Amino acid sequence: TVNQWFDTSVFAPAQGGTFGNSARNIVRGAGIANFDFSVFKNFAGIPLPKSKEGGSLQLRFEFYNGFNHTQFNAYSTNVGASDFGQATGARLPRQIQIAAKFTF
Repeated sequence: TVNQWFDTSVFAPAQGGTFGNSARNIVRGAGIANFDFSVFKNFAGIPLPKSKEGGSLQLRFEFYNGFNHTQFNAYSTNVGASDFGQATGARLPRQIQIAAKFTF
C-alpha cells in the first residue's frame, strides 16, 4: 500500500553511527504504465480571399498519461523518519493539450 510500500519490520537502525548490513538498492519502486496518445483531424481546401489555393486546418488533441494511472516515484527509505516505508510522491496526472495549426 502507499502507507507501507515495503516491509519495514526487517530494518533496524544501525548502532554506533555505522551503516547497516543490507545490500544497496534493495528497495525498488513500481514500474511506469504511461499511455500517451493523440487524435488529429485535417480540414483541407479552406477558401482564402485573393488566393488560388486554399488553406488547411489541423486540430490536435494530445493526451499524456491518458488513462490517468497513479505512478508513485518517491519512497521514504530513512529508517529514522516518521514516514519510513511510505510512497511520498507521484508522477504527473493526466494532461491534455489542444492545438490548432492553420497553413496557407
